[in-house]
Amino acid sequence: MDTEVRGLSEIDKKLDLEKRIRHLENELHVTKIERERITSNYYELIKKLENEVNDKTYELKLSRAELVKKNRQLQILFDSIPAIVYQKDNNLKYLQANVRFTNLFGFGNEDIIGKTDEELFYLGSHFDSTKDLEVIIHKKAILSCEEVLFDQMIGKRYFWVDRIPEIDQNGNLTSIIVLANDITSLKKSEDQRLEMEILLQNSKRMESLGLLAGGIAHDFNNILGRIIGYTEIAISSLKLNKDNLSATLEKILGASLSSTSIVKQLLAVGKKTEGKDINFHIIPIINNYIKILQPTFTPHVKITARLKAKNDVICGEPSQIQQIILNLCTNAFYATKDIGDTIQINLSEASISEEESQKLLLEKTGDYLIISVEDNGSGIPDSIKDSIFDPYFSTKGKEGTGLGLSVVHGIVQKMNGAVKVRNSVPRGTIFEIYIPATESLPIIHEAEEEYKSGTGNILFVDDVEDLNRIAGELLGKIGYNVITFCSGNEALNYFISNNKEIDMVITNLNMPDLRGDQLAEKILTIDPNMPVILTSGYTSEFTDEKVQLLGVRKVLLKPILFSELASTVADVFLHLA
Repeated sequence: MDTEVRGLSEIDKKLDLEKRIRHLENELHVTKIERERITSNYYELIKKLENEVNDKTYELKLSRAELVKKNRQLQILFDSIPAIVYQKDNNLKYLQANVRFTNLFGFGNEDIIGKTDEELFYLGSHFDSTKDLEVIIHKKAILSCEEVLFDQMIGKRYFWVDRIPEIDQNGNLTSIIVLANDITSLKKSEDQRLEMEILLQNSKRMESLGLLAGGIAHDFNNILGRIIGYTEIAISSLKLNKDNLSATLEKILGASLSSTSIVKQLLAVGKKTEGKDINFHIIPIINNYIKILQPTFTPHVKITARLKAKNDVICGEPSQIQQIILNLCTNAFYATKDIGDTIQINLSEASISEEESQKLLLEKTGDYLIISVEDNGSGIPDSIKDSIFDPYFSTKGKEGTGLGLSVVHGIVQKMNGAVKVRNSVPRGTIFEIYIPATESLPIIHEAEEEYKSGTGNILFVDDVEDLNRIAGELLGKIGYNVITFCSGNEALNYFISNNKEIDMVITNLNMPDLRGDQLAEKILTIDPNMPVILTSGYTSEFTDEKVQLLGVRKVLLKPILFSELASTVADVFLHLA
């Protein structure tokens, strides 16, 4: 029994094993089929993806080609704009520029992208970066600004510049676009037109100067006669030991200063002077000039003054107030010289309303100072009232130049004032000058000594020997050691050998061998810290910018009062300390 059972068990095991083998074979077959199916599906998926990628790649190639075409068209349009165009980011770094930019400055896009003006250009040779920054800060366009570029490569060129911010949909500034149109040729045409106008004006001015010669010669001869006469009196006083020498010399000085006023009129006609506007007290100017002017009139014509003002400060040139007083008083003198009497000068204050400003043709309302000059002559006929301010209009015949009232009118207009003229009762004429008052100035007490003294070695150069001798003597009296030369070249050679011993150089501008500005330039090349003062008969060619560029400390207009020279020398030395 046991043997049979064991035999059946073996058979069962064998059958079970075979069954299991067949089951595994079936499973392996199914797995193989599934694997083949999955593999087939995988390759189909890969193929499908490859086809989609190829399709997308083709579409991208088409889009890229279209984009390149569009970009090329935009670049052509960008470069064809008849203006310089460039784009900057928020940090003022270049993003792009058109061909006109690169042609002008010689930079390609690859040279400028990511760089600022400071990294690419010299100062003054690029467009104004501060205005670019202003657009970035305020997000507002700046249009039609005229700018000047100067570069060794491009020379001096003029542009109209527009700056436009680029704002995104969120209101943020992403960049600025700048367009600059070259208007150099237009400016040159305009300059040529102005030059022709100036030539025409100069031609007319020369014709007018010819007409002036007679009147100027007459006035100058009268003044020179006084100078000569008073000088002779001074000489005789010295010989006789008289005590009135000081008063006589004051009259000589007064006559001389009057002659400088005539020269200033002549230079004003020739446009050879140009001064600076400053704030100053007007009462001392008028009082001092009356003292100078009175001796030039005949004794039976007196000048009196009533000058009252709480604030007598105006903005302008003190010499122009002297011109106003000189011309109005001269007219008053001619009106009264035959009958004799008083020329009255008044100064008062007024608050001008809107209605009054319109009547007087003033630019603004507010506080004004009124200078009035009154005589007791025959008055001004109504028939000529409208002509008295015309250049060269005169009722004095050969004795007049016709410039006086025209000069007064021009000065007052420049100071934003007005001139009013009326006949007084019972006779005579009153001229009223309205000048805007400005803020008051602190009271400056005069120094106890007459001139500012000092020490130092001064090299003084002027081609007029008498001026060298006078400067040497007067500056020497207040402590300075003065070395003088009549030749610019000789002065330069002396300075080269002795520059360590020189503390200041004062040189005339117009000299025959070496101009004063050229001498100054050579001296400052040797010693850039050397203080240099220029003197000249006129200063129109010396603007503040030119003086600063040349490096001189001051330009003094001849004739120079010694007090002015001494004060200037002391001030320059003070600023060096």
